This record gives sequence, structure tokens and C-alpha cells, in this order.
Amino acid sequence: MIINQLALVDYPIGGYSFTWSTGRFLQNMDKLDRFLGSLAWDSKFPNTYVKGLATDISHHFPIILYNDVNFYVLKCFKFEKMWFIEVGFKHLIISWWITPTRSNDSVSNFSQKIRNIDGIAQFWCKEHFFSIRPQRESCLVKLKL
Repeated sequence: MIINQLALVDYPIGGYSFTWSTGRFLQNMDKLDRFLGSLAWDSKFPNTYVKGLATDISHHFPIILYNDVNFYVLKCFKFEKMWFIEVGFKHLIISWWITPTRSNDSVSNFSQKIRNIDGIAQFWCKEHFFSIRPQRESCLVKLKL
């Protein structure tokens, strides 16, 4: 089997041992989906396991991969609409985008560019729009009068 030839680990599914069924009464069941990992992954994350999830809307049963490691989750890039009102912002984005990265492949290059723009844009936003909050509060007070 190719899994053995490539020295992969086929994680067993807990909960349900199948990922597809012909219908409600589970007459025919099969394991169509699986999580495979390398031996290096398995030694680094020895508590990895797969769990089969229930479904009421499909013959296909989803599976999810778990382990005991808490991965650091990066915050999402937030693009603020108000940045467009600033004259020259489009040119800044273009200049930030064309800045070279150290990445060799296109996916890493794109990811690095987004991370770079996120950091620069957040800093730029604080410099250019930090004074808006007091102005906004002042306007709201005047509107209530």
C-alpha cells in the first residue's frame, strides 16, 4: 500500500470508523477520507487523533484532526475603508506591495507581503488617524446639544 511505502501514519477515526454512508440506516459504510501524517509529525505531536463527526444533512461524515498542542493564532488583517479617504494611500499600498520579500515560492511571497502590509498599514493608521477619535467624540457631544 502507498501509505506504507511513503512511511505515513494513517490516524484511526474515533467516534465513527467511516466517513460515508448510503443513507439513514447506515446500510453501506466506507472510509473515504483520512488524515495522513509523516513519522516526523507523529513524533513531534504524539497525541494526534482524528474524530468522526455526526451529520444530518449529508451522506458524508466530516472528520476533524486534534492534538494536545495549542497553536498560536495570528490576528486577521483588517483593511479599514477610511484609509481610502487619505490622499496618496493607494500609492503607499503599491510601494509597500512591490517591496521584495525573501520568499522563493509564490504562496510564501504573497503571505509575507500581506503580513508586511498589515504591520505597516496598522502603524500608518495610528499615525494618520489617531487624532480622529477625539474629533469624533467632540462632534458627538456637539450633536447632542
